[in-house]
Amino acid sequence: KLIFLFLSVILCLCEVSEQKTVNVINLLASEKNKITYLSEIATDIDYVSLQTLDNSLIGRISSLKIRNDFFYVGTSFDIFCFDRTGKYLLKLSKSGKGPGEYELLLGFDINRTASLLAVRSLKSILIYKQTNEHFEFLRRIQLPVTPSDVCFTCKNDNILIQFDNSNGQNPYLMA
Repeated sequence: KLIFLFLSVILCLCEVSEQKTVNVINLLASEKNKITYLSEIATDIDYVSLQTLDNSLIGRISSLKIRNDFFYVGTSFDIFCFDRTGKYLLKLSKSGKGPGEYELLLGFDINRTASLLAVRSLKSILIYKQTNEHFEFLRRIQLPVTPSDVCFTCKNDNILIQFDNSNGQNPYLMA
């Protein structure tokens, strides 16, 4: 199944089939593998146009997540939430240095039930709870260095925080 989201660019998302296999489609393949019609690579196609309002204008997209029929679109400063039909629901916009605010939105993840949001920032992870009206700040996890990624684990609300050691200066890093 393919889902197209219409933003400033078109994003193509391939959902995993019932057999737990992922079909990779190389859209830049040679001429012999030319795709003329989307029906050649998908059995079902949904087009979702995201609602455009004054408070839902999206700049440069840094990430996109789908959880429980919600689309989360991340930029460097905001996370926008849309429902499955593309209707704008809410936005997390807490850029700053105060309580409950992140200095820079470096990445994020949403748990399986789409109720908790973990935001990766400079030397910290901020946890928010999603309600129908807004994202409620729960806590900040202060870290010695900036994490390279954050994600919720599969069946519970544990958070996996990843660090890189690209400069080779740290003997070990773990969380």
